[in-house]
Amino acid sequence: MTATRVSTIRRAFPPAIALIIVLFTVLSASRRAESAVLPLGDEQDSWSDMLFPSATGAFKAVSRTLTIGNGPVHVPADLEIGSQFGPSNPGSQYGTGGTMGGAFNASFGVTRLHVSASGAVTNQNSIITVSYQGGPAGSLGTDLGINTGRTLFGGIATEVLLDAAGDDTLDILFSITSGDLQVIRQPPLGIFAPDKVGLIRITAPNLPSTWTSNFNFTATTVHFFGLVPEPGTCLLACLVALFMSLARSPRQCPWN
Repeated sequence: MTATRVSTIRRAFPPAIALIIVLFTVLSASRRAESAVLPLGDEQDSWSDMLFPSATGAFKAVSRTLTIGNGPVHVPADLEIGSQFGPSNPGSQYGTGGTMGGAFNASFGVTRLHVSASGAVTNQNSIITVSYQGGPAGSLGTDLGINTGRTLFGGIATEVLLDAAGDDTLDILFSITSGDLQVIRQPPLGIFAPDKVGLIRITAPNLPSTWTSNFNFTATTVHFFGLVPEPGTCLLACLVALFMSLARSPRQCPWN
């Protein structure tokens, strides 16, 4: 083997090794994504958030069904989309003290959600719906062109977890399939959940830690979070593309 070929092979080793490491990392991340996602930890600034002040819910152990909502009562809600507001900068674009519009009313419901004794969601036909129920001129409805009764976002539950964010909390992860807030309507607001993944986080006193028996609750807060893709995922994809390009470079195999 000539010195030129030896030198070329040596130059090819670092990109190839780096490619293997990155691919291993990506595959590991993919395996984690296929398994349970919850718990997700504390709220992030990048998450969108629709906040309701209260709700009621019940779990029936015989039918294994969880039902949550604010009933026929339409309650005021706050809405923030994107990273402008969050835990490090409290506030909202719409709602009480909203920077773009005042208070508006909304309703929501979670129905047909079946949960096993182990806490697994056993059906794929649950219904999660958040609807706009009116507001004054200059608020959410008129700014974004949303009529009363329209669905802001809706979807299907994929996971549930009691004590997900500490005692007396309940998280419901769901896939967002529809809704007016999933359509970009007015800058600077984007869509509610770019990755079409939402999280309901409920805080209520005396929530149990298991799904073995009946329980009822009155929530003190209900957050509907719109999750965003993790920046690390995009970075890994770029790294993979870079190293694949290096690995295929013709200079690594001049004798071919």
